[in-house]
Order: sequence, then C-alpha cells, then structure tokens
Amino acid sequence: MLSSIYGKLGRIDDAEIFCRRVLALQHDHGDTYINLGHIYSRRGNYEEALSNYKMAARYTPDSATAHFYIGNILNVQGQQEAAIENYQQAIRLSPTHADAHNNLGTTYLRRGNFNEAFSCYEKALDINPLYLTALNGLAQTCQSATQREKYLEYYRLAIARSPDPTEARSGFIKALRTIGPVKYVPWLDEELQKCFLIPDIEYKPLAFATAHLLKGKYGLEGKSNLSQKETQALTEQIGSDELFIMYMEKVINTDADLESLFITLRRTLLFKSNQIRTLSQQDARVIAALAFQCFNNEHIFVVDAEEEIRLADLKNAIQQQISGASIPSEYLEYMLFILGMYEDLHSVAWSGLIASLPIRAWSKQFRSYLELSLFNYLEEQQIKEDIETVGTIKDQTTQLVQSQYELNPYPRWLSISKKKKEKDNAKLLKSIIPHFNPPQFLKGPISVLIAGCGTGQQAIRAALAYRNAEITAIDISSSSLAYAIRMAHKYAVKNIKFMQGDILESAELKRRFHIIECGGVLHHMKDPLAGWKVLTGLLVKDGLMRIGLYSELARKLHYQEHRYTLPQLARTLNELNLEFIGFELKDIGIARLYREYFPEDKDMRDLALWDRFENLYPTSFMDMYNFWCKNGQKNRPVR
Repeated sequence: MLSSIYGKLGRIDDAEIFCRRVLALQHDHGDTYINLGHIYSRRGNYEEALSNYKMAARYTPDSATAHFYIGNILNVQGQQEAAIENYQQAIRLSPTHADAHNNLGTTYLRRGNFNEAFSCYEKALDINPLYLTALNGLAQTCQSATQREKYLEYYRLAIARSPDPTEARSGFIKALRTIGPVKYVPWLDEELQKCFLIPDIEYKPLAFATAHLLKGKYGLEGKSNLSQKETQALTEQIGSDELFIMYMEKVINTDADLESLFITLRRTLLFKSNQIRTLSQQDARVIAALAFQCFNNEHIFVVDAEEEIRLADLKNAIQQQISGASIPSEYLEYMLFILGMYEDLHSVAWSGLIASLPIRAWSKQFRSYLELSLFNYLEEQQIKEDIETVGTIKDQTTQLVQSQYELNPYPRWLSISKKKKEKDNAKLLKSIIPHFNPPQFLKGPISVLIAGCGTGQQAIRAALAYRNAEITAIDISSSSLAYAIRMAHKYAVKNIKFMQGDILESAELKRRFHIIECGGVLHHMKDPLAGWKVLTGLLVKDGLMRIGLYSELARKLHYQEHRYTLPQLARTLNELNLEFIGFELKDIGIARLYREYFPEDKDMRDLALWDRFENLYPTSFMDMYNFWCKNGQKNRPVR
C-alpha cells in the first residue's frame, strides 16, 4: 500500500493523508486502520494509535496483527493484563505468530513470571530458531539447570544456522551474567573462544562462566594445594589451552580456586626463571598470560619474602641486559614478562630505557603488554597536564577521597560494548522503567552530567547509549580522569567533556542538565545532602536523576561512607523536591518477589512497601540502591 511506502520513506504526513482517502472510500478497511495506528505510534500519540488498532480489530475480527499491535500499545501504557489478553488472542488466531509469542513472553518476564515467559520464548524459537530477541529473553528466564541446558541448545542451533552469528554471540555474552554455571562440553569451550575474539565487546560477563567451565575441565574445584608435579603438568596444559590463555589475558579473575592456582603458578615460574633459557613454550605462554592477568587485577596477589629476594635479582639482571641495548632480545622480553607478573613496567626506575627501545623489535604479544603496562601510563601523565578544572576542591573529606583515587584510579576497566544506538532516549528509559512516561525534552538534543565519573566507564556508556547527547563528566581525581580520557579516545567517543572538580563546586559549570547521573559518589561525601542539593539545582524543569547509594564495597575501602535506609531516602527526596520514579533492578527475580508481596503497587514506586520488603529480604540491595527520580514532586512519607 502507498501509505506503507510513505511511512518507510519517513513521509508520515503524506502517509496519513493517503490513509484518510482510503477510509473515505471504504470506512471498514482494517489494514488502513493498522497503518494509521503505526503513524500515530511513531508520533508518540499512543491513545490515537490504540484507537486505530482497535478499529482494525473491530472490522477484521480475525486479524491477529491488530490484536498484536493493541497488545504492544497497552504494554507501553503499563496495562500488562490487557496486553496479555490481546497477545493471547493474536496467538489463538495465528498460532505461528512468533512476534506475539515473544512479546507475550516479555510481558510475563516484566511481571516476574519466569516459567510462563520461558514457555513463550520457547514457542517463538520453535517457530523461528533465528529469533534472537526471543533467544535473549529465554536466557533471562532461566531458573534451573534444565532450563539453562535448553537455552544452550537453542543458542547452539541459532549460531549454526546464522550466516553471521556475531549478534547472537553478543546476546550470549550478556546472558552469561544471569544463566548461572555451565558444564564443560567441547563445543562450549570453542564457542567461548569465539566470543573472546569479538572486537568492541565487554568481556567481563564471560568471566564467571569461563572460570566455571575451566575448573570443570581440569578438576580444579576446591583444589588449592598442588604438588610440584601437578603444577608443572597444569602449566603445560594451560599453556596449550587457548580459552585459558584468553581468560587470563582479557578479564579480571574473581574465582577463589583459580586465584590460588595463579599464585602457585606465578611463584613456581618465578623460581624456574633462574633457568630461563630452558623454559618451554607452554611456560612462556603462561608467564605472559599471568603478566596480563596481574596487570588486570592490579597485582593484588601477596608476595612472600623469598619472592622479594628473587625479584630483586631479576631486576638487577634486567637492568644489566637493558643498559646500552639498542634492540630487545627474546631473553629480555621473557624477563620483563616475568617481572610483569609482579609489578607494572612503569614503576621501575629504568622504565625510560624500556620505552626507548624500538617498538617493532618486540613480539606482537609483548607490544600489547607494553602498551598496557607502560605506554598507557605515560600517555595518562601527559593527559593530566591538559585537564580542565571547574571550581576548587576545598572540602577536607573530598581531599582525602581524592588522594585515594589519585593513587588508585577505580575501576581500571578493560573493555566496553561499543554497540549501535538502537533506541531513542525515551525508549531507552522506558526499557529500564516501563511504567514511566518520559518527558518530551528527551526527543531533542539533551545535556547530561555524570557527577563523579571516575575512570569513565559510566560516562562512555552514557555517550554510547543516549542519542543526540552532550555529556559533561566531572571527577575529583586527575588520575581517574586521565584514564577516562584515554579510554574515550580508544573508543572514539567525542561527545564527552571531562573536567576535574568537586560536586560541591559544580554550580560553577553555570548550566543546567536534562539528565544527571551520580552513582556511588554522594555517600563518600562528608555531607551527601549538600552535594545532592547542588546537583538538584542543576536540573532543568522535570529533569531526571539516576542516583546510586549504599555501596557495600565502598564501605570497606573509603575514608568516608554514609549508609542510607529507605525511610531516610524518602525523606531526602522530599526535602529535595524530587519524585521517586523507580529502582533500576538488575535482578528481575527481586521484582517478581516484590510483586508477589505487594501486587497493589503496580508501578513499584511505593518506598514504604519497599522498606517492608527490604526488611524481609535484607540482601535485596546488597551492592547499592540504583534508582531514578524527577525534579519537582513530593513522595509519600515513609516513617
């Protein structure tokens, strides 16, 4: 139909005119009402869209398509029960309507009905094994080992049939955060290797599943005391295991069994390096991988007195080798990798000599390590000199926290998913908090403040996620900012302005923002309310805030930490005249459980009920309260 062509060309007004002409000639033409519904939906006029879809259903009662789109609009409006009824009607009319099965599954998922959602996604995948949205949804609903096995079967089928499985693998990587431990099977070993080879992806979600699989492969569960013979055998095996090497090089290990193994391997290989010229190829690969791993974890492993003595001898040997050298030798490279298992190369007094040697003379692998351990540091020192400041850092508590982060920028993240921007800003927020009706300003260019951006991961994610956005990112630590700026350059992110400054002085920015994100920062301040007040004053009318409070990790590490309860949070929001919009819940199981207890709170915004829930389940917000709020409205009191 001509109206559909106009719509695809973006000529929405012309499409509507054509539809009106058709209906003037034939008032009961169902497909035309559906096209009109699409037009109004694209304009964001959901009431008119729903009205036209209902007219289509009225005049063509056997149209599964009409009921499917009615369900979609009802979901947008937060009417999930009615949406479910319409999806079910669409399926009754067309049992092979894969989209209806998928969207019904997504609706059940949002309600926390995991088994029903799993069944719907299964049916969608039975109809279309390459339906990646359903595959990703299926992963989120896995609640048992049996369901995990089914998900992996569907995933394996999808990548086998897909001409380009990269998108499926990207979804699989995200799914590994939630599906739980996996058994060792050879195809999964090979598949994880392919996932590690995908460029511009965040590898962190691969860590848990890969660690569990490798422990199963080598029987390492709970095995901490290895004999010398077992250690040597494992070194040979690991040195030939591509997945193990990728794991060590590309993620930060958090598994206790593997940490114990790595400490043993490191010590053994350090002392074996006395006979460095007799190291096997497998030994050399493990040494290099351990150097990457120890850089990733910032050399957190304990070093004993005997290792300290051996390290001193090693440094002397390296200095003798490097002094006066014009090109590096393979022997020197091995020794530097061994040293890299214990400290960064930029920390040694003769790092300048390393940097002066011709870069192309090193092996490709060592060049990568040299970039991480030396050249990135040198680049960050140069970046520091040009960082713009806003205000001055006067507060004593802020200065103490600043000193901590100048010494130890946190977190030293390694990778991030550089994906295409598929959603506009309003849809992005709706995907996080479905019941919320986003303000109109999200349709145009927006300004975003990341207050306390640290090493830049949050700011870069925001720059990649928000459409048509100008990002301002401030932090107290020049070391953290230098790291952030370098990573922004690496990912070619150009719409962020990084500045050094205190949140308390951020009014000196002399501008207002549509969105302010401040996660894990306010509770480190001497007076969090004072900082929060300053930020609130920088919001536009109806401006939005994403706040993170109550960090368990920060409580153990920081000079300053404030803890919040939900009654305190509610009182603070009221004092700041901020409306609570909703929690950003990573664990959808918490949402399901909350709805079971308090079905009357359909929008899940009642902090009094959330307080009762948290007292029942104290670990619900173990890491942090992450929530959204809006400028300009009071909340229900919580006592």
